[in-house]
Amino acid sequence: MAIYRGAGGSGDASGDASNQAAIALQKASEAAASAAAASASESTASAAAVSATDSATTATTQATAAANSADTATAQATVATNQAATATTQATNAANSASAASTSATNASTSASNAANSATSAASSASTATTQADIATTQASNAATSATNAETSLTNFRAVFLGSAASDPTVDGNGNALSAGDIYFNSTANELRVWNGTTWQAASTVGGTVNSLTVTGTTELQDNLNFTGTGNRIRGDFSNATVANRVMFQTSTVNGQTSIGVLPNGTSTIANINLFGGIDTANASIGQLVNTGTEVRLGAMTTGTGTYLPMTFYTGGSERMRIDTSGNVGIGTSSINAWPSTHRALELGDKSALVNGSDGTDIWQNSFFNGTNSIYETNGTASVFRANLSGGFTWFTAASGTAGAIVAFNQAMSLDTSSNLTATGNVTAFSDERYKTDWQDVKENFVEKLSEVKNGVYVRTDINQKQVGVSAQSLQQLLPEAVLEDEEGRLSVAYGNAALVACIKLAEEVINLKKELAELRGK
Repeated sequence: MAIYRGAGGSGDASGDASNQAAIALQKASEAAASAAAASASESTASAAAVSATDSATTATTQATAAANSADTATAQATVATNQAATATTQATNAANSASAASTSATNASTSASNAANSATSAASSASTATTQADIATTQASNAATSATNAETSLTNFRAVFLGSAASDPTVDGNGNALSAGDIYFNSTANELRVWNGTTWQAASTVGGTVNSLTVTGTTELQDNLNFTGTGNRIRGDFSNATVANRVMFQTSTVNGQTSIGVLPNGTSTIANINLFGGIDTANASIGQLVNTGTEVRLGAMTTGTGTYLPMTFYTGGSERMRIDTSGNVGIGTSSINAWPSTHRALELGDKSALVNGSDGTDIWQNSFFNGTNSIYETNGTASVFRANLSGGFTWFTAASGTAGAIVAFNQAMSLDTSSNLTATGNVTAFSDERYKTDWQDVKENFVEKLSEVKNGVYVRTDINQKQVGVSAQSLQQLLPEAVLEDEEGRLSVAYGNAALVACIKLAEEVINLKKELAELRGK
């Protein structure tokens, strides 16, 4: 029997049914697998899968029946076709349900992951809480220890400082026996007292005196440091061999200069610094710097039986000047000669001295006066130039002698107040021909004109003294080279030069006259 399969088609109905059954079986199997997978995550998918399974089972049964009976197969094929369509629909529904189930599974997995992360965070928080609890326990223990230590310190403090009391305590602040070093403030005497092991003794008085104070480190004073009583000292290592380790005064201003001032008090104008030459200040030599208000004084003084000392001045590590106890000054020498008290000397080096003596002001060379005799300082000659107290000047010289021997001075020359110069030796003037050139003769008829020069005895009006000589103005016309003029226009005459030239010219005239006389006598 042929079954119409549609336009242009024919075939075996039994084979078609078998194919349809196989397809249906395959579909049913797929649907069953989908249904099974969907059933695991979603109830709706499970129900659909069960339904699909039932339908697939029915289709299998019907397909088997169709195979056994061709007649029944046609009818069953139709049913199977309808069931397959239903199965296909249900399989689609199952697939949709499976997708939904997969999404739900993914969401469930995400939730599970989040839950796991939350669990991890919770575990971490729990661990942190445990650690904080341990720290809190440790801090509580430390606080308890600090409280114990504080209590111990307070107990120890009470054992040393007893606070304020109107009378001397007999026990410490803890009720125990007193120990050396315990202190308290006596409110009656207004002073701090210390237990020395036997009795209470005053340590300080408010507004009073501190008998002994040791300070370690830097101490700053906010007010004046006042000393009461007498004989107070500021002591420290001012003489350490290492200069940098000595006690010194230094300004607290960064990069500032240090200036130490000494002030008078009240209306006084005198301030001084005394440098004592020993610890016995009542009998010592003193180096003193004083400002009296009218002068600044540098002095070498004494107290009691102290010894007066010379004053010396050093530069470049060596002594350059000194003033001895008699007031004599030495420059360039460390040993001043023993001048008498009537003399004041300024010694320059080892051989020269400017001396103010009883006869005048002298310049001594290689000699000094000991009050009795003049003495050679070193081997050699000696000389003295004196500006006389009575006026004028005197020169003394001595032959070579031995250091320490008595000098026998001779007066060599003197210049009195009338400007008269007297020399005990020859007076010479430099006249070496080797240093002379451009010689010229004097004027013609020199001797005749010389007789015309004004000369004679006259009175000097400036000194009111009678003298003998020539007129400089008159001689200047004949022999100007022998007349000199000073800054004030006053003229002076080189008498020796003019006289010697005049004598020579006169000698020439005498010789000429002798020749003429001889010639006349020979005729």
